[in-house]
Amino acid sequence: MSAGTWSLLCIWTAIAIYVLAFLFYGVDLAQRSGAPGSAVHARSLAARIGTSLTILGFVCHLAGALLRGMASGRVPWSNLYEFAMTGTLLSP
Repeated sequence: MSAGTWSLLCIWTAIAIYVLAFLFYGVDLAQRSGAPGSAVHARSLAARIGTSLTILGFVCHLAGALLRGMASGRVPWSNLYEFAMTGTLLSP
């Protein structure tokens, strides 16, 4: 497979991982909002899984952007797809 194909695979994998992280963060939020008046200082398992998935998604996203740059032979922001991919990677 070419670097462009690997890039696309990494980007779609990152999207799926980000969705899973979002779901785990939602579970964490639902668990914390269910106990009124209690301050939760320890992070729940769902929050830790969500954070781990976010980091994994970022790594896949970064790999996709780097592979896209290698496949095109330039910095990956010359068209709207590449600009969006790089912009979402660099945004906080």
